[in-house]
Formats: sequence, C-alpha cells, structure tokens
Amino acid sequence: MLQLCGDESDPGSSQRFVASVMFNFVDAATVKKVVHALPRVGVGTNFGLPQTRRISLATPKQLLKASNMTQRWQKREISNFEYLMFLNTIAGRTFNDLNQYPVFPWIISNYDSEELDLTLPSNYRDLSKTPLMFTEQMQQDVIMVLKFPSNSPVVYVSAHTQAGLSNPSIVTVTANRIFSINKWHGLTGHQSSSNTEQQYQLPVEIDPVIVANLMHRRQIVFGHRDVVTCVFRSESYIGGDCYILSGSRDATLLLWYWSGKHCCIGDTQNDGPCLLHSVSGELLRVFENSQRPMLVQTSSEGHCVIYYSSGQVCVYSINGKLLCDTHIEDNIKAMLLSKDGQYLLCGGERGVLSVWQVHDLKQLFTYPGCDAAIRSMAITADQRCIITGMASGSIVLFYNDFNRWHHEYRTRY
Repeated sequence: MLQLCGDESDPGSSQRFVASVMFNFVDAATVKKVVHALPRVGVGTNFGLPQTRRISLATPKQLLKASNMTQRWQKREISNFEYLMFLNTIAGRTFNDLNQYPVFPWIISNYDSEELDLTLPSNYRDLSKTPLMFTEQMQQDVIMVLKFPSNSPVVYVSAHTQAGLSNPSIVTVTANRIFSINKWHGLTGHQSSSNTEQQYQLPVEIDPVIVANLMHRRQIVFGHRDVVTCVFRSESYIGGDCYILSGSRDATLLLWYWSGKHCCIGDTQNDGPCLLHSVSGELLRVFENSQRPMLVQTSSEGHCVIYYSSGQVCVYSINGKLLCDTHIEDNIKAMLLSKDGQYLLCGGERGVLSVWQVHDLKQLFTYPGCDAAIRSMAITADQRCIITGMASGSIVLFYNDFNRWHHEYRTRY
C-alpha cells in the first residue's frame, strides 16, 4: 500500500490530503524490485520495527519475531484491538481489499440482553471451541470447519473421493476465482476414542498452494460466449470417464466428457420453463411453471426436482407429471440428491442445511445453523460426509447417515 500526500485544491494552501493506493503485484520478484526502488519505509515505526527494506520484505513470522508488540500487549501497554490490528497488518490484511479485510475473533455470546455485564463469564463464548461447536448436537453433527484465506464465498465444491483414487480431494472454487485442490484424508477412525492426539488427522487438508500464498485466478471452463455460472460432474467410473456439464449466463450448455451411464441431462434458462434434453440435444420434456427455475436436480429413478425463485420446490416424474411440491422459507442456493434419489439436501441464505424426503417432500432433519449463507454443496462417494461451501469463505463438513431415516433401519433400531 502506498500513501500519496498532497494539496487537494490550492498548491499554496496549508491543508493536505492523504490517499492510500494498493498495488497487487504478480510475484515476489516484482515486489522486491519495487521495494528497492522506493525509500526505506518498513511497515510502520509504531510496531517497534526499523524502517528498512529488509523489514519491508520480511515474512509475517519474521515480523512477529522482530517486533516488540507481543511484549507490549502482555504488559498492557497496548489494547487488544491494537495488537489484533498489528497481527492483521503483518499477515497482509488491509481495509483496502475486501478479500483480505482484517478479521477479529467472535467473543460475545449474549446478544439478547439490553445491558451487557462484561464481568459475567456466561456472556462470553467458549474460545476453546469453534463457533459451530457450542452444543452437543453441533459436536455430533459437525466434523470440521476449514477457512480459506481469501474470505471470498465458496461458490463451487465437489468431492473426488471415490475408492481407488490415488489422490482423493475436495475441489473448491471461490467467487474471486481461486481454484484449490484440498487433500481428502477421509473419516476412517475420525470418531474413534482409541486414537491418540498424535494420530489425529483432520479429514481435509487445505491446498498447499493456497497456504504458500501462490494463488492464481483461473477461468475453469472455456467455450461459452458468456460467464460460466455452474458446473456439474457426474460420478467417475472405471477408466475415469464421466460427464462434465457446464452452464452459462446466456442459457447455453456444453457437455464435455462421455459416460454411458446416464441418458439425459437437465438445464434451465434465465426466464421460462425448465427443459429436459437428451444427450444429443433433442428436447424431451418441458416442465411448465409460471415461476423462474433456479436449481435443478435429476435422479436415476427418473425424478426431476426443481427449486423456483418463489421458494417453491417441485418434484416431477420423467414424463413431466407434478408428483408433489412444498414451499421452503429460505433463499436456497445449493441443492443435492442422494445417490438413490430418496433424499434431498438443501442450503441457503440462512446457513441451515436440511434433509428432505423426496417422494412427499417431508422435512426429516435440520443440521446446526452456520454463521454464514450456504452457497454450494457436495457429498463424498460413501455419502458419510456433506460438504457445504459458505459465503464466509470456508467449507463446513457435516456427518451424514441416510440410514437413520430409512424405514427398515428405524423399525429395527
């Protein structure tokens, strides 16, 4: 960030203005050249750091070690806010970039009382737990939360976790087009009490490229005449063959890879009915409705589930007959069917993941609410883990067991 000082109106005036300009360089080599071309400014004398070029090029860990801010905070010479702003600054966060905006911990848990007594421990949240782990239900249903440094909404997530893959992964794409391949370790033994702390391993490991701050913005799919708004990948089979279906804002679809498993695909337009085509492009069905279709899911059983802009969810047969419908009090942003097509997963602006029975659209279960909207969703190959992409720039992993709602399972157990 560069500060420019000058006279706003009259060169002879004593009034001065200060403007901040932020530059986003392509690599570290360019940054080094710029730093050596500018005067020695460092990162700020109020942090107890010298104004040298070496300090300007230091890593966050080096800056923390070289400064005296931690000691000053421990001696209560600076406030919590000042210390947190120092940590945000050396981490590269700034008020000039919404994707790298300063972050602060969530401390208060009482938002209902008109007067807040700061001496009561009950008014503060338990900092030993993440914000999603306050109740027993949350600890049972939520596996983990993985936060990405960009803070940009995770608009796409897919689970490449089929058995036999040499490098299983969770792929995510954020709104600012950061593409990451996060290693999937699986849930084996995750809840086992016999595992020692040293053996404990989180199911997902963040992409090392993201950790190293080597992020690149990429256009994932090419070939459309407008912005790509959605991508769908079918299951992978022997040999890795699958469908990659991409949709664009101009209401066009492109089918990228061949798989003989499915015989038809669904698509929506910006305005108008939902259409069902064959793989060759032949129009098979028109699902008539006066509302605008927003999300579409099709099952191997021949059911088509459509979410409309008014909040209505409709289930159609492959012949276009309306089987059932309901209204959801949420702005749904992500929708997913189980492999057998019996269960529907929904998530939206309220940050709540819910499970529905498809044949009558009865709501079966609601997971603990998250602190941000759900923007995308995926499920692992074994269907034991549901992954939601959040508007806060994180993914949340939920435990899942469709058997708990199966009639035979409930009758037996």
